[in-house]
Amino acid sequence: MTRRTITIAELEECQAYVAELIVRFGDVYAPIFDRLEREISALRAKDDVVSRARRLLAARQQENAMA
Repeated sequence: MTRRTITIAELEECQAYVAELIVRFGDVYAPIFDRLEREISALRAKDDVVSRARRLLAARQQENAMA
């Protein structure tokens, strides 16, 4: 079985769907909404760390090239 990574956009789409459920049927779906919110935040933080790491390495490479 091949596992694929779920994207932030897919999680946001799911969260919007659950938001509609909450508005229509009440807060029984709130735990799912909260979980999706946490997962989205975690993925964004992970992406942010990777971006910062890439910037740091690019800056170091530039410094080394200038030396």
